[in-house]
Amino acid sequence: MSLRMMLACIQKEHSILGQQRDSLFYAVSFFTLISITFPITLGSHVSDITHIMPAVIWLALLLSICLSWPRAWIEAYQEGSLAQYCFIPLSMKTQLMIKVWTQWVWTCLPLVVMSPILAVIVGMPSAMCLPLMGSICLGSIIMTHLIAIATALTLSLRQSGLLLSLLCLPLLLPIMIFGVGILVQLLAGLPAMGAWKILIGLSCITMAATPFALEGAVRLQLGES
Repeated sequence: MSLRMMLACIQKEHSILGQQRDSLFYAVSFFTLISITFPITLGSHVSDITHIMPAVIWLALLLSICLSWPRAWIEAYQEGSLAQYCFIPLSMKTQLMIKVWTQWVWTCLPLVVMSPILAVIVGMPSAMCLPLMGSICLGSIIMTHLIAIATALTLSLRQSGLLLSLLCLPLLLPIMIFGVGILVQLLAGLPAMGAWKILIGLSCITMAATPFALEGAVRLQLGES
């Protein structure tokens, strides 16, 4: 019974996000434009642009997620979809994490797949494609889980954009620093195992803590609405 409910919940979330394809288009377009146009604007002023491209790609990732991620949660809250989670015979933690991961597949997985293509276009070595994909995959998982919690905490506020930015940026910037550090160290021929371990550890901690934090935040907002 629970497996059938989980499959139905997954299908429902895919259907909802399928109706919001413009968010996917915006995220991919924003990510692509920043990654490609930034090195073009620099022109020949920078001798070796490959060393700054990891920071550019990660900044594009961070901004793309921040711009596209909260919309689905705000609309679900305003339409009453989140309130329905209380009446479905499936734990709210499970439903919320299905929503998180479904949205990750729609908004972040395309960015992970596109990242090595963009890296080659802007002149990064082909050997950096797999590390770039791996770091962006781990970083996007951490970022989306944190943004989901921050968004849930501000659902009932009318003008939550500024507060959401204040909540998210101090948490997301260290993730970006570690992700960029991995690529910069590899480009310099140095080992990056320490940064990899930090990203993997943070992703595990975030995935373990998010179901509890997210459920508490959503129940708090539903109780106040």
